[in-house]
Amino acid sequence: MENSKTRKLTTLLVCSIILFLILRVGLGYTFGWFNNGSCSTYLGCVNGFFGFDILVHFSSGIFIIIFLLWLMDRFPRLNILHDEFWKNVIILAAIAVFIGISWEMWEFVLDHYRMLILHQDLLHPMNLLMQASNDDTMGDLTFGFLGAISAIFSLRKFMPEVFKKEKTA
Repeated sequence: MENSKTRKLTTLLVCSIILFLILRVGLGYTFGWFNNGSCSTYLGCVNGFFGFDILVHFSSGIFIIIFLLWLMDRFPRLNILHDEFWKNVIILAAIAVFIGISWEMWEFVLDHYRMLILHQDLLHPMNLLMQASNDDTMGDLTFGFLGAISAIFSLRKFMPEVFKKEKTA
């Protein structure tokens, strides 16, 4: 039987998945806002530090934190939370950043595979690289980190029970 904390985390997890899918699939691919060099009137261009991409990476940081907390709640043996909140901030943020770095490394490998093995021209007539520039990579990591930090502090304020360790007998 699920307790209140588990229900809240499950609801948040489903909502964050829906938000991420709406941003990534619904808006990103429908309007072509993931094509490097594409620009939106209000969100800026994709291949820089700002643009539609920041919303996706910010929401992915939120999703990662909610997923980690849900996973630790669902499987208590995986719980790595401490009694001190600041230790939790460091651990959860480090895991979120590690996942973000892993994603950026995947994009790097995929770009090079497509160019060097498949011999695709990803630069002409427009930049089709997943990592358009260093600014893009650093922006992705920065906004993923900011999303994770905002999720941690929002959850601490609105759902403090999430950070309480369950006492096992």
